[in-house]
Amino acid sequence: MDLNKPISEAISSVEPTPVESTLPPTPPQGRSKGFIIIVSILMVLILGMGGYYVYTEYFAPKEVEQEQEDENTELDVTEYTDIKLMSYDGLEVSISEGAEDEESKLVKGIVEYRKVGYALENMKIVNKKVITDDEILQDYLEVVEVIKGKDIEAEWLLTGAEPWVLTTETKGTPNYTPLILVEGFEYPNTDYSFAVLSLAHGHEYATADSTSANFNIHIFAIKGDNLIRLESILGNLIKDIGLSEESSTKCSEMTKEYTSTDENYLTYNVECLMGVFDTGTYDEKLLGLADTLAEKFAIQGSRVDEVEMTLGGGTTLIVKLENSMADDTGFVKVEDTDYLMWEDNGNNYGSTSYMLNYFKDKDEMGKFFAQSTIAPVLEDTVIKGITYQYVVKEDGAEDSQRPNGMGLAYIWEPKVKVKEYEASRIVSYYNPSLSSDLVEESNITTYAVLNLSEILEDVEGYLVFRGFASIGSEIDYTEVLNQMSVFEISKK
Repeated sequence: MDLNKPISEAISSVEPTPVESTLPPTPPQGRSKGFIIIVSILMVLILGMGGYYVYTEYFAPKEVEQEQEDENTELDVTEYTDIKLMSYDGLEVSISEGAEDEESKLVKGIVEYRKVGYALENMKIVNKKVITDDEILQDYLEVVEVIKGKDIEAEWLLTGAEPWVLTTETKGTPNYTPLILVEGFEYPNTDYSFAVLSLAHGHEYATADSTSANFNIHIFAIKGDNLIRLESILGNLIKDIGLSEESSTKCSEMTKEYTSTDENYLTYNVECLMGVFDTGTYDEKLLGLADTLAEKFAIQGSRVDEVEMTLGGGTTLIVKLENSMADDTGFVKVEDTDYLMWEDNGNNYGSTSYMLNYFKDKDEMGKFFAQSTIAPVLEDTVIKGITYQYVVKEDGAEDSQRPNGMGLAYIWEPKVKVKEYEASRIVSYYNPSLSSDLVEESNITTYAVLNLSEILEDVEGYLVFRGFASIGSEIDYTEVLNQMSVFEISKK
C-alpha cells in the first residue's frame, strides 16, 4: 500500500465486497464466512494504517512543536532577572538548577537563552539577588571589576573558562583563548561591556586551516545588578574574518604537547595571532561580528535621566528616573511658568510617553488639570469606601464625536507605595455613558502624586508623574514607577 495516497483511494483500491447482497438466507457455495472475515480484517488494518499516517504526518509533529513553543514562551524569568530582550523569536530559555554540594557551588537562577538549532550561540544572565553563597558573591564582585576594566587578562579568561558565577555545569574543559579586544564595541542598553575575539580549540588545539572552526566571539556586560555573557557560534579565521593566507601560515606551528590522539598537527601560535590582529587590519570585521551577536540578544532600552528642578528659595530638586523606550531626547523642560513640566521625547508630542510636573501647591495643580485660571471648587464622591475628589467633570453629548462622560479626580487616601515613597493619586477617567460621574465601570488611568513635604525637609509642593495615554486605556503610572530600575527624589 502507498501511504502517500489519500485514505479514500487506499480504501477504494480493495476489491469491493458487497456483504449484504452476498448473504442470502442460504450460504452460497463459492464463498465462506471465513473469506468475509479476512476481508473485514484487511479493511480495518488499512483504515488503521491510514489513520496512523495522517496523525503522525499532520498532527503529532504540530503538537510537539506547540508544546515546545509554549514551554519556551511561558517560562517567566522575572524572579531571576529584570532584563527584557527586544525579541524572543527563535530562542529557547532555561534556568539553572544550581548545585548544593560544597565542591560545586553552582548558582541557582542563571537565565540562559539559546538560539534554536545553534548549541553554542547563547546568552547567560545572573543577577546579584539570586546569589546566596559568600564565595560566589565575591566572584561576582571580581567579575564586575573585570568587565568595568575590560581586563582580558583575568585569570578565568586566560584559562579559557567561564567565571564561576556564570557556570551552569562542571563538565567539559576550557575551550577558548582570548586574543584581542574588539575595538569600538558597545552593547546597547547596558552599563559596561566589552567583546573579545577568542581562539576556539575545543578539548585540544585550534586547527590552522581554512575550513575548521577555530574562533568565536564573547561579549561580557553589566546592566544594573546583572552580569551578562554572550557566546557566538564557531567560525573560521580565514573564511569568516578574512585572515590572510600569509598571516595564517606565518602564525601556524605544529603542536608539541601531548594530545588525546597522541599526534601532532598544525595549530596557531597565540602570540603571533595577537600581533596580527593588533595591527587594526581586521577591526571593522570584528566589530561587525560582535554587533551582529549583540543584535541577536538585543536588550530593551531604558535610559536613566536626572531631572534638575530649580524651585523657589534657591532649592534644586533632583529626580532620577528612567525615560521611556521610545525616547530619543531624554527628559526636556517644556514649561516654566507657574508650574514646571518635563517630557521625555518632547520633540515629538505624539510619541511622548512620560511627563513630570512640579506644582507649588494644590491650587496650582488643580488649575492646571482643570485648565482654568482659578482653582476648581472640589466635590467629593465615595466608591467602595474610597473618597474621590473631583477636579473636573465633563458630560458627553450624543450629537458630538465624544458621547462619553469624562473627568479627573484626586485620591488623597489611601496612599500607595511607589518605591520607598508614599503616593496619592489622580485618576483620569472615561465613561461608557454620557454621565460625567466617576463610576465603577469607568476606564481609569492613574497618575502618581507625591507630596514633597513628606519626603524632603524644607521642600514644599507636589510632584506628578504621568504619561500620554490613549482615551479608554487603563495605565497605572504608580506601577510604571515601581517597575523602573530607579526612582529617587533628592535635593542639592
